[in-house]
Amino acid sequence: MKMTPKVVVIGGLAVVLSVIAVVVLLPYLVFNPQDSFNARPYTKLEAEGRALYISNGCMYCHSQFTRPLDTVTDPPSESGDFNYDKPHQLGTIRTGPDLANIGYKRGDQWEIDHLKEPRKFTPNSIMPSFTFLSQHQLEAIVAYLNRLGTERSAQVDAMIPEQWADWKNPLPVTEENWNKGKEIFVTHCVTCHGCAGNGKGPYSHKLYQRPADLRQPKYGGYPEGFEMWRISKGVQGTAMPQWENSLSEKDRELVALYVRHSFMRPEPHYQDEGDLPKKYDVKDPLGITPNNDKESTFELIDNGKKLYTINCTPCHGYSGAGRGPDSIGEPKLVPEPPDLRDRDHYSQFSDGDWYWRISEGILYRAMPQWKFLLTDKERWEVTNYVRDILALPAKGREPEDAETPKKYNGMSVPKNANYEHGREIFAVRCVLCHGYGGQGEGIDGNNLEPPPANFTDEDVRDKSMMTDGHWFWRLTAGVRNSAMPMWGLLLSDQDRWDVIKYVQDTYTHPKPPANIDYSVPREFQELTNPITDSGDAEELQHSITEGSKLFQTHCTECHGNNGQGFGDMTKELGTQAGPLANNPRIAQGGDDFVYYAISQGFDHTPMMPFGLILEDDEIWNLVNYLKTLSPAPAEQSGQ
Repeated sequence: MKMTPKVVVIGGLAVVLSVIAVVVLLPYLVFNPQDSFNARPYTKLEAEGRALYISNGCMYCHSQFTRPLDTVTDPPSESGDFNYDKPHQLGTIRTGPDLANIGYKRGDQWEIDHLKEPRKFTPNSIMPSFTFLSQHQLEAIVAYLNRLGTERSAQVDAMIPEQWADWKNPLPVTEENWNKGKEIFVTHCVTCHGCAGNGKGPYSHKLYQRPADLRQPKYGGYPEGFEMWRISKGVQGTAMPQWENSLSEKDRELVALYVRHSFMRPEPHYQDEGDLPKKYDVKDPLGITPNNDKESTFELIDNGKKLYTINCTPCHGYSGAGRGPDSIGEPKLVPEPPDLRDRDHYSQFSDGDWYWRISEGILYRAMPQWKFLLTDKERWEVTNYVRDILALPAKGREPEDAETPKKYNGMSVPKNANYEHGREIFAVRCVLCHGYGGQGEGIDGNNLEPPPANFTDEDVRDKSMMTDGHWFWRLTAGVRNSAMPMWGLLLSDQDRWDVIKYVQDTYTHPKPPANIDYSVPREFQELTNPITDSGDAEELQHSITEGSKLFQTHCTECHGNNGQGFGDMTKELGTQAGPLANNPRIAQGGDDFVYYAISQGFDHTPMMPFGLILEDDEIWNLVNYLKTLSPAPAEQSGQ
């Protein structure tokens, strides 16, 4: 047949019409799925909202079709969901979030405000503002969005499906299974859930829904099928993936075993680690030798400190004492991280001992196998920092206080620096080394070489030497050749300025408070003392004994051994700490006042908010002990 233009046109039309017939017409005639659970006719308002959604181009950026293998964990879309949609607007470009299951997720007012000012909620959003729409039109769009998903996805499902309800992990707790489960957790889960399993991994702050704290008691009470279900199916509305799509059943069983016995129902089953494997019986290839110049030594230590600050401080703490922010609190990490400053123990370690434990982790502990996350060189750098700075520092080690970089010159504490916020950060991050008196007397700083800075030293108080810019640099980059962390890796610029303001106003150039407000806020009034209310004399005496121990650990350096207010640290601060013995405010103020004073502290004084440092029962123990130093009037008179 001769290929004339007429033949080409007719042939082309035939092909197009055939495709339309097969792809469009035939499915329309023969494919009639039943309504899904969510399918129903549109109300008048919803239909109006759908028309506005289409006419304003929302479908160009937002999909309404969740595929079975999507990374989101929402239920996949079903054919019957779209029986009342003509034409369909499933969408293909996912510039914005998929909206297939958005119904009732965020509240009508939130949706309206978001349509008006998208960047108020997502600063980098490219979504246009729809302020030109009337209130009625905005409500119509919201009504349309609310029908997407609705009953099927309005809440995160917390009921264990029947298929998992009686599931039991077939794997026993053995060394092999533990290490394999930990390996999967480290390579797949630790970036969100964190080494300590408390949902504070390095990526967690980027997520709208924070990862689960696997150490919360509620998880320990769930049956074994709960973790296998969550691992397999993910969690709707969060970034938790459906791991059944990428991990075998055996792998999921292994990580379920590790998670359950490390975090949900931990057991202090620490065992002998055995002998150093032959492949790790090696000398440190990066260690300090006579051929190392000074700068390369400092660079080596700095590299290790950087990695330790990011990866290890959450559990091991900033000084290596094992009191990191993720290991303490309730429930505690079990077993607790070791105190790396135990010189009697760690002086026996060879280079390979350090490198082995960092590389392979420790059996039956949450210590990760860092070989899956850090390179060989990085693990040796961490080895050098932990060994030479924290565990076995050389006697008389001096900090390297280099010249302040030019970019920090001329900096000054900004006017919006927040003293109260700085005090909170200092209490959580700094007090363990620098102490409540700010003179380097903290309980975790006693083994460090060089010792933590004393903020009352003349050199530190000299503003010509310690300019605001120098303060900011030292917090940002740490202090070389010392355990002072690189706080620029953990704290924002504003956080660091807030801490500087607190330290300057409290220790280096103290500003006495104009007036301390001793009134008890409403939320603390008439708190119930759980120990005295029980009426158990033996329990009360035990509480007083424990409170006395806490007082010796946390309070004597300022308040003195007898609570008279003349502790060793008060002289340099130029102020007397509040007397706690025979204090009428304590004697007559009630337990609520004493609890409030301990837990919240007082502004513009070195008195810490111990609610950020101690557990609730510890504060009550202190309350009961302090009441013995300042007994109520009836008790003083012997009545």
